[in-house]
Amino acid sequence: MKKITLIFLLTTLAVGCSSRPPEVIASRPLVETNWTNGSDELTNPSLESFLDSALAGATFSGEGQQFLVLRRYYSALGSDCIQYAEIGVTSKRSIVCKDESKWMLYPWMNSGISVFDSQGIN
Repeated sequence: MKKITLIFLLTTLAVGCSSRPPEVIASRPLVETNWTNGSDELTNPSLESFLDSALAGATFSGEGQQFLVLRRYYSALGSDCIQYAEIGVTSKRSIVCKDESKWMLYPWMNSGISVFDSQGIN
């Protein structure tokens, strides 16, 4: 009985480890479709110093627009990142991450999860 159980377990393990996982096809893009170029370096020294200490809820101006810091976090690669949105345009979100000593602009990654903050921006 023990031999049969052991043979069954080993066979199940061998078959499970040797089978190929199913191919997954995305139903929507991860990066917004209007993103055409790679990341861009921020070149405004006053904005860079603000971002170094910005917390959620802080506002800042740039290019004639007002922006709201939604959250600050560390990326999977360990970079210090800030998610922000243009005030009045809740669907236009962006991310800046600090790579070594400079802040870089990255596209908003679509996670499919809607999270509302205290300002009602998701």
